[in-house]
Amino acid sequence: KDENGQYFRLATTEYGQDGNVNRVDILDQVGSELRLVGTVGGISPGEQIHAARFIGDRAYLVTFIIVDPLVTLDLSDPANPKVAGELEVPGFSDYLQPIDATHLIGLGQASSSFGGPQLSLFDVSDIAHPKLTNVYTVDERDYDVISFADTDHHSVAYFPAQGILAFSVTGYSYDTGEDQAQTEVVHVDVDHGFARLGSMLHPGDPV
Repeated sequence: KDENGQYFRLATTEYGQDGNVNRVDILDQVGSELRLVGTVGGISPGEQIHAARFIGDRAYLVTFIIVDPLVTLDLSDPANPKVAGELEVPGFSDYLQPIDATHLIGLGQASSSFGGPQLSLFDVSDIAHPKLTNVYTVDERDYDVISFADTDHHSVAYFPAQGILAFSVTGYSYDTGEDQAQTEVVHVDVDHGFARLGSMLHPGDPV
């Protein structure tokens, strides 16, 4: 969900017997009522929305069942929003972070059941033809790792001046037999992709 000027924008997945239905609605407040101005439906039929980001007159959605479509939407005409482009890549993203006007980072998993947290760098300079330009997967080492981003966006921080992304992960260590949490720190460059800077273990039990 998002507010932009006088409009309220909302991305939803409706679950039904005939499968999932994804849509984006644009509403305007008239008096004490919210009135529907425009809507776009039929987005990635049968899948469900895992992440959404509204930026100006654009929106970006990630839906997932088997593959991860990044869907770009043109919202420049509130009465006629439309899907502009779509890109299918393996895995899925639970969180989208813009890093400049033409690039997004997706943070999620390498696949639905295997692999650690994955960062994806998307070039969205051409809204009709988004591109995946780089991928980074957290090294699982001796334990299974998952990201907190699917449940708490506060676990992700981006520092644009330094080009640094920090995000929290947790996992079960087969070496110690305990759960442990840590913060991963990665440098992001739109031309060269991701470079791991390091990590910091957190004492105590993971949340």
